[in-house]
Amino acid sequence: MALFLPPLFVNRIKNILPANEVENFLNQYQEDFTPSLRVNLLKTSLQQFQEIFSFCPFDNPVPWLNHGFFITKKSPFTKTPFYHAGLFYIQEASSMLPPLLLDPKPQEKVLDVCASPGSKTTQIITMMQNQGLLIANEIRQDRIGRLVENVIRWGAKNTVVTNQASSCFTPLEEFFDKILVDAPCSGEGMFKKDPQTLALWSLKNIEFCAATQKQILRDVIPALKVGGTLVYSTCTFAPEENEEIIDWILKTYPQ
Repeated sequence: MALFLPPLFVNRIKNILPANEVENFLNQYQEDFTPSLRVNLLKTSLQQFQEIFSFCPFDNPVPWLNHGFFITKKSPFTKTPFYHAGLFYIQEASSMLPPLLLDPKPQEKVLDVCASPGSKTTQIITMMQNQGLLIANEIRQDRIGRLVENVIRWGAKNTVVTNQASSCFTPLEEFFDKILVDAPCSGEGMFKKDPQTLALWSLKNIEFCAATQKQILRDVIPALKVGGTLVYSTCTFAPEENEEIIDWILKTYPQ
C-alpha cells in the first residue's frame, strides 16, 4: 500500500538523516507492514508453542528476542483459542526493545507509566517471572480496558493496573527500581501500520507531545530510586520528542 507522506515530514527527515540514507528510509513506508509476535513463556515453552502452530513457519526470528518471531499474517494466530488463552502477544519487533533495555528483575518494583494496550507490560511481567511489583498505569479511560484484559490474559500475578495521572506517582519518592516511560508521541513510526496517524501529524502536535512528555517525566523521575533505571521511548522520529527530551532530562536533573 502506497502512502502519501506529508512534504514537511519528508523535508524534516532529509534534514535529520545523511543524504545516502533518505531514499531507503522513505521507501520503507511503501512496503507492506510485517507483523510479529512474542510467546508467553509463563504459560508455554517455545517448543510447545511451535508444535501447536506447526502449520506456520518460524524461520524468521526477531534478532533481539529468542521468543519473538516475524509472521506473515495475524489471523492464523489470533483466530484461535490460544490467543484468548494468552499464549502469545501480537507485538511489533521494535516494541520489544524498551523492556529489554529496562531489564526488569524478579523482586524489583517497576512502573510502566503509559502502559496501554499492554505489549511492553506483559513483556515486563515475563521478564520479572511474575514476581516483585509492577504498576501498569494508563491515564486514558478509553484505553484502560484493553490493558486490564491483556494483563489478565497474560496470567499476571505481580501487576497492579491503575488509571491515574502521572502526577500521582510524584509523592512516591525513590520508590521504584525501574521506570518505563513509553511516551505518547506524534507516531511517525506508526504511519505504515496505522495510516490514520498521518491525518493527525503536524508540527503543532509534535510540540504538544513534547510538552506532554516533559510533564510525565517531571512527575515520575522523583519516584525513581537513586541508581535506578529510567527508559524513555517513543515511536516517532521527531528530534523534539527524542534527542531534545534526553538533553532536557540531563540538564534538568544533572544529579
